[in-house]
Amino acid sequence: MRCKKTNSIVIFFLLCIIIFGQEAKTYQQNKKRITNNINKGKLNTDINLSKIWEIDTSKIRLNHIRDIAIGPTNKIYVCEKNAVKIFNKNGKFVNSFQAKKRKVMRFIPREPFLVDIEIDSKGNILVLTVQGNSIQRYNKEGTFLNEIDLSDLGYVEPIFSFDLDTQDNIYYKAMIDGKLIHKLNKGGELIKSFGDTVNVLTRYEKHMNCYGGLTIRDDKIYTTTQLPYTIHVYDTSGKKLKEIINNTDYEKKPYIGKKNMFGIGPLNILFQLRNSQIDKNGNIFVCGHYEDKNKHWLPFIDIYSSDGQIVIHTLPDFNIEGLLIDKNGSLVLFNDDMIYKYNYALK
Repeated sequence: MRCKKTNSIVIFFLLCIIIFGQEAKTYQQNKKRITNNINKGKLNTDINLSKIWEIDTSKIRLNHIRDIAIGPTNKIYVCEKNAVKIFNKNGKFVNSFQAKKRKVMRFIPREPFLVDIEIDSKGNILVLTVQGNSIQRYNKEGTFLNEIDLSDLGYVEPIFSFDLDTQDNIYYKAMIDGKLIHKLNKGGELIKSFGDTVNVLTRYEKHMNCYGGLTIRDDKIYTTTQLPYTIHVYDTSGKKLKEIINNTDYEKKPYIGKKNMFGIGPLNILFQLRNSQIDKNGNIFVCGHYEDKNKHWLPFIDIYSSDGQIVIHTLPDFNIEGLLIDKNGSLVLFNDDMIYKYNYALK
């Protein structure tokens, strides 16, 4: 009896090795196929960059940069995990302040986790904290003014991005009641929700599809969803103006895996959009990452023309967590601990 039981166990483990080995082989073959298509496709794979400056870290260290914003006087506002650091237009350090702790469950003070930053028409600094979903407002000196609790709408998944229009109305994206974008007045009262949510894969965490940022330029709202990789364009009234779908197979293997062998846990996602920006010519820049065969996250920048055609897919030779295009048309790239500003030209 014991021998039969032992044989059954051995056979079971051999079958597991064969099955998982074949799946791993298929995974690598698919990954190589898609990566080759990306690197050797018909897309232009270069941007001419001329560095203007890199941020001066001689007096202060940057750590875990989540986002940056440019103020009315061209100051650079750097959003870290729980602090904001401010630099002048030449990248020299000015000052910093710590974000206010949030009260989780209404009474437990906890460090905030900042994920996005914007500057309003008065120069006030607004930061989005994913710890409980709120927007904190500070004045130019970093004094706390007030807080808008986004969880009052009943959404408990993390919110990652927001932006302001010229009237300081707030727009953020989250899949709530079948709508993707939610417009609040500057006091935090809901004005309207719009943008029918896209279909997402079964077993896929819905908040993950809200990665990729939300940007407003010239009264147009640009945002992305990951599955499928799509750029959505609306006006500020909520009317959809355009939808651009990238047909690269990011929503299939090898970038989308299975749940674990017990059928629990989230899907293994090896592709992630970071943020998007629009330049003065209407070109749309999208920054993201995908995992290579060595399990390294590779950054990429996709650039679309104003009519929605992808014109550049480039793999930078250094890590990029996000990008920003300032009002002068300069391209600002940042990673965890450094910021670079460039003049650029598309080939």
